Order: sequence, then structure tokens, then C-alpha cells
Amino acid sequence: MVRAHGVAIVDRPVAEVFDYVVDLPSHVDWQGNVLFLDPLTQPPIGLGSQFLEVSQVLGRRFETIAEVVEFEPPFGIRYRAVSGPVQWETAYRLSDEDGSTRIEIELTGEVGDFFGVSEAVVQSVTDREFESALANMKHILEGRDEPA
Repeated sequence: MVRAHGVAIVDRPVAEVFDYVVDLPSHVDWQGNVLFLDPLTQPPIGLGSQFLEVSQVLGRRFETIAEVVEFEPPFGIRYRAVSGPVQWETAYRLSDEDGSTRIEIELTGEVGDFFGVSEAVVQSVTDREFESALANMKHILEGRDEPA
């Protein structure tokens, strides 16, 4: 079982960060492994919403249909793969930290032999990807001019 995790503090209010997280098409702007993400159900996003995600991890490109299984604005969203080669679940948890937002992302999943490497390698790569993605999100939301 892979259990990857990332944490960041974003100098923006919780509601603003949550709105950005649930703006699914924006994920391609801050998550390097997400190539395409398109809602399959009508907005607004909520419990039961589905989306198509095309990702590339360790050189393998794959498509997943995911469904929102928990939706608690502005403090959390959790979704899981309902089809695709890898069974995973991703949760975002947000909390207020003196006017800024603490955001945590956690992915759990069974990857089997899809990537052709050990789960430890997949977890390490995913941890690094989350670190980079959260840095990108922070950069975008805080409106910084220097690269993330």
C-alpha cells in the first residue's frame, strides 16, 4: 500500500485555498503529473461529482475516473478512483493557521505492478510530487513573481 503525504502553509484564507483545490481544471497548473482533468458531472462540484484525470507517473500515462466521496467546504475533499489501472484515494484537509491555510494532501492506494517498480519507489516519487505541487500552489495563490 502506498501512503504519500504533503503539507504546506499558504498565506491565503482557507476558503480561497479550498476554492482553488476544488477548481479541478486548475490542477494542471500546479500538479506536474496531471496532464488533463475534466469534470464529468455538472458544476458545482460536490459529493458524487466525477471527473476524468489523465496523469503521468514514472513515465506511465494513464486515465482514471474519480468520484468525490467526501465534501466538507471549506475544510476538506476526498475522492477515489472508480475506474482505471491504479486504485487510489486522495484527501485534502485544510485548516486555519493565524489567517493562513495549512493544507495537507494524502494519497493512499494499491498500485500493484502497474509502474513496474516497488511501492516504496512509487511512494517516494509521489511524496516529492506533492511537495512540488504544494509549492506551486503556494506560489500561484500568493501571487509571487519568482518561480516556485
